Amino acid sequence: MSAGRPTDLASLAVTLLIAGALVAALLLFRHLEARRVRTQLEQDRQVLGHAVESYKVAFDFLPRTLDDLLRTPSGTNRKAPPVLAALPLDPWGHPYRYERNRYAARFLATAPDGKEAVLEWDVKPLADRLYRAKLLEVLEDFETISASVERHRGKDGRPPLNLPDDVAKVLDPWGNAYAYSLARAPDDFCIYSYGSDGCPGGQGENQDLSSTQREWIRQLTDSLAPARAGQ
Repeated sequence: MSAGRPTDLASLAVTLLIAGALVAALLLFRHLEARRVRTQLEQDRQVLGHAVESYKVAFDFLPRTLDDLLRTPSGTNRKAPPVLAALPLDPWGHPYRYERNRYAARFLATAPDGKEAVLEWDVKPLADRLYRAKLLEVLEDFETISASVERHRGKDGRPPLNLPDDVAKVLDPWGNAYAYSLARAPDDFCIYSYGSDGCPGGQGENQDLSSTQREWIRQLTDSLAPARAGQ
């Protein structure tokens, strides 16, 4: 009986060694798999995030679904190729889900264990930059249109009833015609842009912009300017 003990101990040692190796291999596999998942999630976040921004630049609004990135939206006069040729799949081979609000996009994936990966993409810096550029363009248009109206004042000093022909077809940065009206004072006038939606009223990018608010619009553009390094 005693002669068999060394063999039993050796077998046990081999078994423990093999078990330890298997555990180490499993831990290494899990580590490498977790790193692969993290790497792919970040790569996909960058691809989808930049695609959403490119769509915003091309069409002035965020995609409603990720499939929108694969086609040019209907009802727009802007000609641009699709932003993506194909959508990336999540690390487990499934399509990403998509949520959005005015300033952020979220790409979601569910792991086999039920845990959810949420990839955030901040669109606000881009939205602010684009809106600021449009405000500056509106200010330039106000100056151009106002100068034309001044040149066409009547002999009594009153502005024309309608926009002069040379500026009547000027469009605001959203592709809509500027509105024009005479002010309460008989010698004054007002020019309007109705913002992104082209309708009176609204907030944010949909708010109305008036030539009588030029100083306020300049202050708004300053508030949207990127912060300088060190500030």
